[in-house]
Amino acid sequence: MANPLCLDSRLGHSETYLTRDVPGWIKKTLQVDPDNSKWAVAGYSYGGTCALQLALRKPAVFPTFVDISGQDEPTLGSRARTVEEAFGGDEQAFRRFNPVDLLTTHRYPGSAGVVSVGRSDSVFLPQQKRVFEAAQRNGINVTWRETPGAHNWQAWSAGLSDSLAWPAGRMGLVKQ
Repeated sequence: MANPLCLDSRLGHSETYLTRDVPGWIKKTLQVDPDNSKWAVAGYSYGGTCALQLALRKPAVFPTFVDISGQDEPTLGSRARTVEEAFGGDEQAFRRFNPVDLLTTHRYPGSAGVVSVGRSDSVFLPQQKRVFEAAQRNGINVTWRETPGAHNWQAWSAGLSDSLAWPAGRMGLVKQ
């Protein structure tokens, strides 16, 4: 399956891998600040959805996120297919992983992020707008970025370069 949905399910254990195994290996192996307030997660397309999911499901691990051109919910093509294949038909289980649902049912006082999308992306721009507005309503310190391009590398590379300074400042990596 091309999209593991960044969760632990019968499709795999990507949430555990990305929120426990990878950070544990990084802290043990690399010379990094172990303080998670200095950590962020980022991705584009379904990786952007993944970054947002991980930040909302594990805010103590990733209090800062960059969601570039992500979807407004994890998907295998349709909500019905996603709920059936990844959650065994359990809509409530799906909602426990769906970012927009999480943003209406939980609070994230220490979280912050960037939501970025290509201004010509007719599919993902409205979805990113829903995510951004839900994060704003939740009280998350969230920044909106629109870049040239559609759902393509032009938008993603611009989104990444335009977005990096903000979390770097938040995490104390650069002087503001």
